[in-house]
Amino acid sequence: MEVSESGLSTPAYNRGNGGNLTIDTLNLTVENGAVISTSTFGAGNGGNMLVNATDSIILSQSREDSPFGTGLGTNTILGTGNAGNLEINTGSLLVEQGAGITSSSGIEARDLVLPSLGHGGNLIINASDSVKVISASTDPPNSRSVIVAGTVGSGDGGDLTINTPQLIIQG
Repeated sequence: MEVSESGLSTPAYNRGNGGNLTIDTLNLTVENGAVISTSTFGAGNGGNMLVNATDSIILSQSREDSPFGTGLGTNTILGTGNAGNLEINTGSLLVEQGAGITSSSGIEARDLVLPSLGHGGNLIINASDSVKVISASTDPPNSRSVIVAGTVGSGDGGDLTINTPQLIIQG
């Protein structure tokens, strides 16, 4: 499955809760500004996301003309609802060139901080081979590749768990 310059989303914009999102595939590539999200922007809670990619997941290539990086996210943004949890099961996971995986209370988007009162979700990554988070992107400049379960608002951040025999983080 390839998602490029577009996205999949089950958002919550007001009081209602967002839906859950499940992806079952052999390989998943998310690139060139694409976003897969179950985020909330209001009082409703965001849905949970489950990604099962038997062989691999590649997140790559953020775009300069987009305020958000390429990636997977279950965030609460500018609201009071709680973020959903994000679980990833795969053989290998590569996050590169400014892409990210986030389950946070509030987000940082380029030069903006978008806080939230809701709690961030838990982020669990199970990779039977490896997890690699590699290099900052030069396009757009200073866009770092990240895996985050945190907070930039007053809501609590979630927990981050990575289960893999090989974890490589380099920049």
